[in-house]
Amino acid sequence: MQRCNGTIEAHNSIDVREMIRRGMLDHPVGTTWQQCALRWPWITAIRLDQASLQLRLRSGRFVVVPLAWARCGAVGNRLRLVCPCCRRRVCKLYEVGGACRCRLCGDLRYAMHRRSVAAGRCLTAQRLRLRIGGGALLYKPDAFPPRPRGMWRRTYERARLREQRATRKLDRWYWRDPEWPMLVPR
Repeated sequence: MQRCNGTIEAHNSIDVREMIRRGMLDHPVGTTWQQCALRWPWITAIRLDQASLQLRLRSGRFVVVPLAWARCGAVGNRLRLVCPCCRRRVCKLYEVGGACRCRLCGDLRYAMHRRSVAAGRCLTAQRLRLRIGGGALLYKPDAFPPRPRGMWRRTYERARLREQRATRKLDRWYWRDPEWPMLVPR
């Protein structure tokens, strides 16, 4: 059995969907972005070619990531990245050991899959509380943060009910131990 290299949450990634949302792929061929260290700190430059991206990594390596169109049923075709190792079409590539790899080539797992059921429920509740704007402490079961200004009431109520469903089935000893280690998303 192979050993896991960690979780996807602990690794930097580049997502083709985010690049499309930012309009990066609408630029002409040959466009180079040098100032990408804020969003992708492991990449020093991105160059758009006809059917690929050239990435210059912080480790000094150059990686050519081909772009491919994937059929998506009734939706049509969508743009995907091709993993340089296994040639799979993926949405995200991760930085693993100074190289670009997909989740399977990098042997990465999801954080939720590495936890017990109860710990997964705690992780879900913690992420919901952080998304609303509260703290990540779970030792106060009734301390769900108040609704932030500008958030729709229905959205807030949905998050509050989801957090209640996640924490309802937990044993009482989770609430008594304030030093229980949690995974805080980056």
